[in-house]
Amino acid sequence: MSDTALNVALTAWRDARKAWQDKSTHCADVKKQITDQLDAVIKPADYDKKLTLLREELTVSEWEVAVAADITRTAHANFKATCIREALKTFMATHGAALTDTLYPYVKGSEGIKQALALLGEAVLTQVTSREPQVLADYSASLTEAGMSLEEAVWKDSGANYTTAQHYKFRLRREALDKQSGAL
Repeated sequence: MSDTALNVALTAWRDARKAWQDKSTHCADVKKQITDQLDAVIKPADYDKKLTLLREELTVSEWEVAVAADITRTAHANFKATCIREALKTFMATHGAALTDTLYPYVKGSEGIKQALALLGEAVLTQVTSREPQVLADYSASLTEAGMSLEEAVWKDSGANYTTAQHYKFRLRREALDKQSGAL
């Protein structure tokens, strides 16, 4: 796969989605381990310590899932924007002169570019109401893979608002957990 803008954006989305899926799976595994510990008839000698570590792991994992979901959302939005930018580059190479010439009275007149863009927006809306937009063949496979919208689980996992200090605190907590895991 060559390093075109579209391929770079698609790869970034794939990587972000895989990281989110891996973190979500890990978080689900930790929840199951907690449930198994709580439901165990015979508790191990270090039950309290294990349960405390698992609860800390769950808290940190939930933060990691939220961060990964936010990164996935951003990567998906960037991917779709890249598809549109690349298609517009191709369109403008072929029809850009005619389009800007059509908008010339506003672009060069006192109305300016904003009014010209408003008219262009009206023209696009008129076209959309008269004909259902189709995916360009160049982007069909990529858009089919990534989807026009994110899966609901990503939306559910994302959007948690963490401050810079909270992110720092969670990174420290992850480092401490990793050290404890290595020592066991």
